[in-house]
Amino acid sequence: MSKNNILQNVLGFIVCFLLFVGSMLFTNFYPLLILVGILGFAGLSFFVYRIISFYNKKG
Repeated sequence: MSKNNILQNVLGFIVCFLLFVGSMLFTNFYPLLILVGILGFAGLSFFVYRIISFYNKKG
């Protein structure tokens, strides 16, 4: 995994985090945002796994 790929993973993490937080804040108004929150949380775990596995292979 190159430095550019790490940047993409970090940006993906940030986007998923914002999706998760935004959906949890506005679920009272739009109940379907619960699904967006679930997808955001799944994306968070995916990108955390990729970032941690990159640093474990590196050192």
